[in-house]
Amino acid sequence: MATSAARLNVTDNSFLTLENHGGHMHVAGVLIFEGPPPPYDDVVERIQARLARVPRYRQKLADSPLRLGRPLWVDDPNFNIHYHLRHTALPAPGGTAQLETLVGRICSQRLDRTKPLWELWYVTGLEDDRFALIAKTHHALVDGIAGVDVATLLLDPVEDDGTRDGTAEWEPAAEPSDVQLAVAEVRDLLEGQWSVAKRALRALPHPRQAVQAAGEYLQGLRDFLGAVLDTAPPSPFNVAHGPHRRVTWFEIDLSEVKRVKNALGGTLNDVVVATVAGGLRSWMLDRGYPVDDVTLQAMVPKSVRADAERHAVGNRIAAMRAPLPVGVASPVERLRCVSAAMADLKSSKQVLGVEIYLGAQQFAPPMLLAQAARLNFSTRLFNLIVTNVPGPQFPLHMLGREMLSFLPIAPTPQGHTLGFGILSYNGKLGFCMIGDWEVMADIHDVADHIRAALHELQDAATAAESSH
Repeated sequence: MATSAARLNVTDNSFLTLENHGGHMHVAGVLIFEGPPPPYDDVVERIQARLARVPRYRQKLADSPLRLGRPLWVDDPNFNIHYHLRHTALPAPGGTAQLETLVGRICSQRLDRTKPLWELWYVTGLEDDRFALIAKTHHALVDGIAGVDVATLLLDPVEDDGTRDGTAEWEPAAEPSDVQLAVAEVRDLLEGQWSVAKRALRALPHPRQAVQAAGEYLQGLRDFLGAVLDTAPPSPFNVAHGPHRRVTWFEIDLSEVKRVKNALGGTLNDVVVATVAGGLRSWMLDRGYPVDDVTLQAMVPKSVRADAERHAVGNRIAAMRAPLPVGVASPVERLRCVSAAMADLKSSKQVLGVEIYLGAQQFAPPMLLAQAARLNFSTRLFNLIVTNVPGPQFPLHMLGREMLSFLPIAPTPQGHTLGFGILSYNGKLGFCMIGDWEVMADIHDVADHIRAALHELQDAATAAESSH
């Protein structure tokens, strides 16, 4: 069955625009399974059968020769599962260090834009007879929530219930010609303008509601512009860098983070952000960087995906800013600062302002879209990405093997040499760090400082619990 063509939304398109020089805009996930590793052909058969559930994974980009707007997703008539699903093996001893090196190398290479924008690496040779899947997908294709949803579609919540997906032959739609692409682009632009006019006409009979909505929109834009004008400070994480990456990670019990939250207040996300701030503070102090009165800014993607959009690909996120108060020495006070700032953010209309800002770009020409994308991810606005995604709290399986770990890798746009991906899965919380190969050569030290910051909060939680 062929898949209908669809135009990239503004956010999807911005991730394509941002990919330049040493900046990569793919995201990745490391999925580690118990053994024994299944035969490669069985993995191919399973993934091939599940692709019908995510048809966008068999589509590629197609641009109009007019280049008046955003590209389309169209079926790739030359789609070949063996190009996308690759088999490799780790060198001995097949431990975490060898797997991290492989992930870093895979994340150092851009995806080929003439093909569907994803790769899946089947990795054998892990110690303890385990195996892994490394999924690399362009951010234009999925956001964090969508990536988790796609994983749950491709995997199984039970060990093996004996059911099999259909194996109907896929027939791609005919690839559109340049003339068809140009006609579709002009048609979409005209339809977009007409939809704006219709919305205005529908508001005329209801002036009170229109005025109220306009007031909320103006408040949202004011909150959004206030965040834009509040620039991020200079930091060692915002310097020129190359295309090569280092990756490391660790996991903790999710129950421990919840214990900190319950004892000290705030939300689970507040604890995560405060932990990152504490780790960066001690790392900066170790290297002689000033921290007094410094508050770094993190870009924290917030999902605005509706329930009806679950399991859909594409991006439905608003880029929010969260403070990283590295100038605050006390771990408890740091958490309070983060919690207060995040509470203010939730009560503001900044998310609405971001959506209005993105909506205004729907009909903008490519040059303006490129400028807007660079503004969204400018080092003037934030110092690093901290993405915290809730994953499934039950075990997933593939071909009867349980997935033991689900570890997310954040994108690394130009000018940002360090990023954090955090994901909860089946009672564990994975902290993943990706950094530039040269600038963040000591990325494992960053991980040690993050662990130490979490231990500080755990000790503070224990003290708070014993005082009650």
